[in-house]
Amino acid sequence: MERSALGQTLRPLERDGFIDLSLDERDGRRRPVRLTRAGREKVFSARRHWVRAHENSEHFFGEKQLVLLRETLREIAESPQLPETFQ
Repeated sequence: MERSALGQTLRPLERDGFIDLSLDERDGRRRPVRLTRAGREKVFSARRHWVRAHENSEHFFGEKQLVLLRETLREIAESPQLPETFQ
């Protein structure tokens, strides 16, 4: 993920109090990301929706097809040719 895209993704989470972006004391270029208490609570409350989405996906695609879909998506995401394809 590009640094600018990461920043755009994290800023709303910081603004809403779900994460803290601090400065690394040893390396000022690093910005450690930590979940706040509100962030941990949000992750906990979202888990049931995540589980339900996975159950629905398995019901729709079937277990074997869902495994194949995940493998295919992983291969695409981890492909060394992917970055040069979209330049």
